[in-house]
Amino acid sequence: MKKLIVTMFLLSLTLSLPFVFAQENELEAAISRLWLTGPDAKIEQTLKTYSESNDAAVSARARFHLTCLQAINDKENATQLLTQLQNDAQSPEEKEIVEKLSRILQERSAKKEDGMQKKISLDFNDVELGQIVKLIAKQSGENIVVHNSLNGIKISLRLIDATVAQAIETICTIADLRQENRNGVYVLLPGSAADENYVKRLYKLTAISPTRALKLLEAGAAIPDGSNAPAGFGDAKKAPAALPELPSGVTVSAKSNELLFEGPPEAVREYISFIENLDLKDRAHKLSFRVWRMNDDSKHDLKAFAALSEQERAKVARIISAPALITLPGKNARIEVDNFTGEQKEQPKESIDFSIGCKFNDTEKPELLRLNLEISVFGTSIINSKQIKTTRKYNTGLQIARNTWAMLPFYEGEALLYLEVQASSHQAD
Repeated sequence: MKKLIVTMFLLSLTLSLPFVFAQENELEAAISRLWLTGPDAKIEQTLKTYSESNDAAVSARARFHLTCLQAINDKENATQLLTQLQNDAQSPEEKEIVEKLSRILQERSAKKEDGMQKKISLDFNDVELGQIVKLIAKQSGENIVVHNSLNGIKISLRLIDATVAQAIETICTIADLRQENRNGVYVLLPGSAADENYVKRLYKLTAISPTRALKLLEAGAAIPDGSNAPAGFGDAKKAPAALPELPSGVTVSAKSNELLFEGPPEAVREYISFIENLDLKDRAHKLSFRVWRMNDDSKHDLKAFAALSEQERAKVARIISAPALITLPGKNARIEVDNFTGEQKEQPKESIDFSIGCKFNDTEKPELLRLNLEISVFGTSIINSKQIKTTRKYNTGLQIARNTWAMLPFYEGEALLYLEVQASSHQAD
C-alpha cells in the first residue's frame, strides 16, 4: 500500500508539471496583452496573483509589469511610478519596456492636452446636461461622461471660442458640479462629496475577482426577462413589470481588488450588501502546506527561520513535501503523505510520514480565517535492521490572513521540520 501511495505521488508530480508550465504561459500571455492591447481588469488580476508567487523570479517579473500597468492607469502617480521603474530596471528587456512606457505616457499627456485645449462654441437654452456633455465629448474627441445621479438636470449656456477645459469648468460652476479625471475619462459629479444624495464607498474583495464582481453587479442591475410571467397570468402583458434586483443610479469601478461605489446612499448600501453576500458565502479555499527540513548544521529556531526570505531559507533548509487540498468552510478535510517504503537501501536516516486534518471557518474580519489542524507525524528509522518508529500528535488552532504563509513547529527527531500553511480563495471566475 505504501509503495502504491509513493507511485501515486510521483504520478501526481508528473501530471503537475504541465500545470506549472500553463501558469507560466498565463503570466506571459497577460504581459503580452498588456503591451499589445492595453491594461484591463483581467490582466491586472493575473499580474497581481503572480506577484505573490513563491518563485522569486516569477514574482519579480509580475511585480515589474504590474507597476507598469499602474503607471498607465494612475495618471496622478504616473511620473513617480515611472521614476521607480527607471531606478529598478536591471535587464536590457526591462530598460526597453521602461522606455516604451515613457513614450506611452508622453503621448497620452500630449493627446489629453490637445483635446482639452480645443476651441468650441456652445449656445444652449434649458437643455439637459447629458446632451450638452455628449456634444462636447464628440467635438473634442475626449471621454467625458455625466454621473447617473445628475440625469434630468437642465442648464443654459453660451460660450464662444472657449477651450473644452473652460467649457467643462464653466458647466461645473453654474450647475454646482465637480469633475474627476479617471484614467483619461472625465466624469462630472455632484459638487459636494458631502451631498446627502451622493456618497462614495470602497469595498475590498476577499474571495472573488474584480472582473467577476463587476459581472455579477451588472447582472443584478439588469432588468429580468419579462417572458417568465407568473403562473396564472393568461396574458403576459398584464403581468407585473419585472424589476432588477439592484436599483439604478450607482456607478461601480474597480482598481486592484477594490470596488468603488458612487451614488445615492441607500442604493450604494444595497450594492455593497449584494456583493458582500456573493463575496463571502460558501467559497471554497485551497489549503497549501510546505514541510521544511532544516539542514543538519542549521541552528535557526522557528521564529528566526520564519523571518528569513525565500532565498535565505533555501540556504539552510529544503522543502521535502508540498501537498495541498481544496475544502469548504466548516468541513473537515484530511491529507496524508506516506514516504516510508520499507526498503532499507532507499531510506534516509529517518523517513517522515504524516497526516493533517484541517477545518477552516470565517471570522468577523473578512480578510482573516480561523484554522484548526490535527497533525500526526510518524518518523521511521532503521537501526541495526530494525524499524524504530516515533510518533508526534498535536492539535492547534490559529487565525491567519488569506494568501499569507504561517509557520508552525512540525517534528523534531533525527531531523528538525517546520510546517507552513496558507489559505487562498479557490473560486473560479
